[in-house]
Amino acid sequence: MALKIKNKANENMKKAVITILGMQGGDVNHKKAEYYFESNRTDQNEYYNTLPLLIEKYSNKYNIVTIYTKEAKQANEIVLEKSGVSNIEFHEKNLIKDDKNFNDIFKIIDEAIEEYDEIIVDVSHGFRHLPILMTVDLIIQNFQNTNKVKKILFAKEIEKFKLYEMMDLKEYLDLANISFILTSFEKNYT
Repeated sequence: MALKIKNKANENMKKAVITILGMQGGDVNHKKAEYYFESNRTDQNEYYNTLPLLIEKYSNKYNIVTIYTKEAKQANEIVLEKSGVSNIEFHEKNLIKDDKNFNDIFKIIDEAIEEYDEIIVDVSHGFRHLPILMTVDLIIQNFQNTNKVKKILFAKEIEKFKLYEMMDLKEYLDLANISFILTSFEKNYT
């Protein structure tokens, strides 16, 4: 009986895949690349970028939350059209109007994370400053609730524009937390 209640509670959890959109795939001449998850190299599929991959793999159990700039939205609308996907919303509250305004970026990221009980985060669009800010925010958020972040996905480039391995960076987030705790303990023994 308790197991059924627990499963019912899990069904009511708000879950999301939060992705920071990039520009890849928006060019009319851009070709699809092959993507596979590190746990299953034999299961490769072609996509213009990671957004259609995330939609295909996770949209049946997770909301897909896009954080984007105006240009990234335009590029990904092209990707979605070319991919035949039309069920994604770009919420105005997740629009980054100025990618140099870190306060606003952190606010958007924090609000997206806070809204859900369980998240998977995608930082695949290169480690430019937006995915780095997301990663820093995750470290801070993870101290408050270590169970909330289930995965941190990153598309590791195997062959440029041709082959990408989707890897989970969550273990590195856990290592960053342990390192921070040990460093703090060494300084104040608490």
